[in-house]
Amino acid sequence: QSAYTQNPYAPLDPWRSRQLSVACSNLTGIQQSQVDGADALGDVLARFMRWLDGHGLVEQLLDGRARLVTHGEWDIGDQLRVECAR
Repeated sequence: QSAYTQNPYAPLDPWRSRQLSVACSNLTGIQQSQVDGADALGDVLARFMRWLDGHGLVEQLLDGRARLVTHGEWDIGDQLRVECAR
């Protein structure tokens, strides 16, 4: 599988509430057991950057030969910025 089709998924340690609601689990498919041992955002982002670098994607992202794909502009443009500021 190429780097371009991989999905480096990692659950995050929720800072606001550690107990998932049934609605959240139903919406996202995330289970409580995944959240219980999850890493903090900073650790996950550092691991993601190493993954990008290991696949030669950092340079490609910087020079426009590769793109990050998310569920929408809000994910990267708004929510990630807010979470990183915490």
